[in-house]
Amino acid sequence: NIEAQILKAGWEGDLEKRIDMLLDIVNINNLDYDYKRIQKDKMWWKASHTRPFMRAKFLLAKTYEIGGYLDDALDGYKEIIDMNPDDNLGARLEMMMILYKLGDKKAIVSLSNTFPNEEDEYFVFAAVYGAFTKYGKSSKTDKKIMFSVQINYYLACAIAKIDTEPFNEILAS
Repeated sequence: NIEAQILKAGWEGDLEKRIDMLLDIVNINNLDYDYKRIQKDKMWWKASHTRPFMRAKFLLAKTYEIGGYLDDALDGYKEIIDMNPDDNLGARLEMMMILYKLGDKKAIVSLSNTFPNEEDEYFVFAAVYGAFTKYGKSSKTDKKIMFSVQINYYLACAIAKIDTEPFNEILAS
């Protein structure tokens, strides 16, 4: 039972032991079901019985991140997105936080272009940052800024250091 194993791993206090437990859980060769076929057909999230397996993969990536193994965490999040391009688990959000911390402008821009309609505030902020640092003042940067304003004008105001009170009055009317 993958869910029970995930719970058990989650209670493990030793990070390295938790990683080992999670690696066992996500080892396809240890599973009864034919996950290799699902991988080939890219049916991960659509086949609901595979969701515990995907949650275990997500927890492994998050555990790597917590432990400071950022390259392993990024690889794990990328794999989750590859398994399920709709990214129902939100790996893109975790990935963006790491990329922003690392200052990887190219990867930030690439990820924000992969999910151009993502409305998470942190994701949008990082997308604006990535576009500006990669392209400077340009139409690509302007598009990201305009999208951020449409999504959350507070974020745009914070970036521009503008008082939000006038926006509040406009919205109230």
